[in-house]
This record gives sequence, C-alpha cells and structure tokens, in this order.
Amino acid sequence: MQQEKEYTVSELNNIVKLILENAFPYGVYVRGEIRDYKLHTPSGHRYFVLRDEHSQIRCVMWRYNGLHLSFEPRDGDHVRVYADVSLFERDGQYQLYVKEIEKLGLGSRAEEFEKLKKKLLKEGLFAPEHKKPIPAFPERIGVITSPAGAAIRDIIQIIRRRAPWVKIILRPALVQGTGASESLIEALRDLNRYGELDLIILGRGGGSEEDLWVFNDERLAREIYNSKIPVVSAVGHETDFTIADFVADLRAPTPSAAAELTTPLKEDLASRIDSLLRRGRGIMLSRIALYSHRLKPLFSRLPLRRPYELLAPLEVKVSELFDRARKSLDTKMKTLKSNLDVLHAHLEGLSPRKVLSLGYSIVVDKKTKNLIASVNQLSAEQRVSIIFRDGEADGVIKEIKEKPIWEL
Repeated sequence: MQQEKEYTVSELNNIVKLILENAFPYGVYVRGEIRDYKLHTPSGHRYFVLRDEHSQIRCVMWRYNGLHLSFEPRDGDHVRVYADVSLFERDGQYQLYVKEIEKLGLGSRAEEFEKLKKKLLKEGLFAPEHKKPIPAFPERIGVITSPAGAAIRDIIQIIRRRAPWVKIILRPALVQGTGASESLIEALRDLNRYGELDLIILGRGGGSEEDLWVFNDERLAREIYNSKIPVVSAVGHETDFTIADFVADLRAPTPSAAAELTTPLKEDLASRIDSLLRRGRGIMLSRIALYSHRLKPLFSRLPLRRPYELLAPLEVKVSELFDRARKSLDTKMKTLKSNLDVLHAHLEGLSPRKVLSLGYSIVVDKKTKNLIASVNQLSAEQRVSIIFRDGEADGVIKEIKEKPIWEL
C-alpha cells in the first residue's frame, strides 16, 4: 500500500499561494464596496475590505502603489480595483494586493446613510433650535449600553472620579446584531417613563461599521429626537459618525468623553465656589469704601456734634453685617465640602470590579451562550446559565416578569 503524501501547514499554504498566483498571472479587476478602511502611519500602507451583498475579501495596498492615487478612499466608496491575488501564508488568508483603485461612486450602505441623513435634515431633526440643553450640574444620569462592555466601566469610573455625588442609572440594552434597534428604542422609552433623570448617555465602544450600523436606524433617530430627557450620543471612536450623533442633543466622540462632558470636575467646582466667595467679599468691601467716602463730607458739617460718635453705631452695624455674611458663606462652604467628602469616601469604596460581589449576576442562553440583556430574549422553559462572582448555575425560565431598571 502506497503511503499518502503528508504536508506541513507551511508547505500546504505555499502550494495554495502558487495555485492562486498562477490562476491570475496578469492580475484581476474586482468591483465592490470599501469597508474598514485604514491608512497605516508611518508606513503609508492601506488596509481595507472589499465587499458586496454576499461576500468580502481582505485587501492591502502598499505605500508605493498608493502614491499614484487620485483620491483618498473611505468607507462606503464603490470602487474597482486592479490587484494580484495571493495568499498571506502566515494566516492562511487569501487576499488582494491592490495596485490601482478607481472610484465608481458610493456603495449601497453609504447611499442609504446619506439618503436618511438628508431626509432627517430636511425634517428638522438636526436643527440646533430643537436641541435640549445639557444640565451643567446633573445629579442623576441614565446610561443605555451593554452591561458587559468596556463603555459602562469607563463611564462609571470617570463619573465617580469627577463627580462622586452623581447617581448612575443603568438600563442594559443590546448594542449590535439582531434586535439591537428594538432593544435601544425600548431602553429610551423606559428611561423616559422613569423620568427622574437629568440626562441620558446612549452609546457603546468602538467596532466595525457593521457593529455600529444599528445607530443609523431611522426609528432610533426619531426616538432620540422625541425624548423628553436630553440625550448624549457616545458611539465608537472619534472618527465614527452615525445618524444618532446628528440627532442627539450632544455628540461625544467616545463613552469616556461623554462622562467628562456631562459632569463637572469636583476640584473645578470647589475652585468656582471659592472664587465666588472672594468676589462677594470684594463687592462688600467696595460698598463699604463707597459709603464711607460719601459720609466723609458730613464730618465737616457737624463739627460740634462729634460726628464720629454719630457714625460709630453705623460702622458697628456694617461690620456686624459683613461678619454675618462672611460666616454664613463660610458655613455653607464647609457644609458643602463635608458632604462632598462623605460622598467621595463612600463612592470610592465602590469599584466596577466589585459589581458581581455586590450581588449582581449575568444571565446567558445555555445553548447559544449569548448574553441576555432583556426579557424580550427569554421564553418559557428556556435553559439559561447564571454567572456569579464565584461560579455559575444552570436554570430554566418558568415565569417572565416586567424588566427592572438598575440603580448603581
């Protein structure tokens, strides 16, 4: 019996690479839509995905080929590329090594985005006069995001550092994939019904265009516009723009930036109070000097009536009023500082890492392992896993009740 030939992974990848290159010895023209476009600095190489409605392929364009481009590509461009077909042996990933790019227009997703953007702009959903003001000193902030993502950890950490007296109300929601639009819309409605909030932060961390596409949903945009509570969008990274950003009352480039933009720094607040106290003292001293100047002419008119004795009670009265005002301001300042210190000491003891130890748990579908963030994802007799800080337990859903709103 003849022994079958055996290959190493590297040998097999090398053979496949040669087959691909020999199949297209003169290169190939490919038409598609650009996604996940990145210009790497300082190398100057360009990396992107070329896709259509059914498939996609990774592409790389070396710097020396990019020097001849007549335009800078971007996500959503519909293009035709001339490229060599080969295999990146290390990863076993076949890809296009692009030499030329010809722009044909906008891709379907980009056209859809621009069409909706123009529609909502015409209806006035982006108009500045419709933007609700963001409170300068919020006391209760609602947050709509995934409870397991990095975004909520960043928001909690920054708010507790900057303004530890602020109460954070988390409404968990799906932020990508099937059902995400409905989940975000329902979360906005829940917090508006809850009502006791100064503003809402809506967002998620970075991701691909596909991951962030839910924030371009027209229904979600209208729900943001109709919110009675000011909404701050915080989707992806600084370079990511969605329809939600345009319709929100304030756009933050990241979830961390949203936390910083919506809360005052406690040190700045204390400095402002101190500045106001100094300003008030200066105004009082100026008034005293002004009235003292106005009283001086009276001294010459009353030489025989010992004017200093007549004015002495008034001087004492003014001094008493000044002392009372200063003491009142000092007392209020001390009370405020004491309250801030107590709140800060209390909240500093709470760490996002201790959330599970406080009694919270995470529920996932036993079969699919997907995170369950809403009762809309549950059904009777569904098997689930419940994750605690020290282990997990399996369970079966027997009864579904109205979803809670969590206070953090």
